[in-house]
Amino acid sequence: MKSPLSLIGIIFMIIGLPFFIGGLGWMKYIMDDQSSNGIEQYIGPGVFCLIGFIFSAVGVGFYLTQRRQRLKREMLMRTGRKIKGTIVSIAKNKNIKVNNRHPHVVICTASVSGVEKQFKSTNIYGSLLLNKGDELDIFIDFRNYDNYWVEIPDQATLK
Repeated sequence: MKSPLSLIGIIFMIIGLPFFIGGLGWMKYIMDDQSSNGIEQYIGPGVFCLIGFIFSAVGVGFYLTQRRQRLKREMLMRTGRKIKGTIVSIAKNKNIKVNNRHPHVVICTASVSGVEKQFKSTNIYGSLLLNKGDELDIFIDFRNYDNYWVEIPDQATLK
């Protein structure tokens, strides 16, 4: 299943590419026209190309960020060490607001090599069916404890 931000990235790419290609075609048409001269005539195609490039770059950025996060999660689930963490708090991420709602962030603690460490999940959109004290799986890279993934089960969220 694609994440919402991946879909937004794909939509931005789909919108941006025709503008960019159209601007390039328009510029080629102006360059081939023998009767035209002057720099002013390149403003229109330049704006089209710029808008298309910006939309496409934003879309590629969204898509690649989500893809990198998904690949990190899959790698940690495949090669990382699985530990159990206890939820200590569920907070709202006040830095992000989508449709007038803030996403949730689950904060867990777990013992790693005899030391209590705190782990934070990614943003979770929708209602959570989790409570303080519940246990979650945490996949951790045994070489670098800062590389981890807090797994939130699908049945723990209402979308």
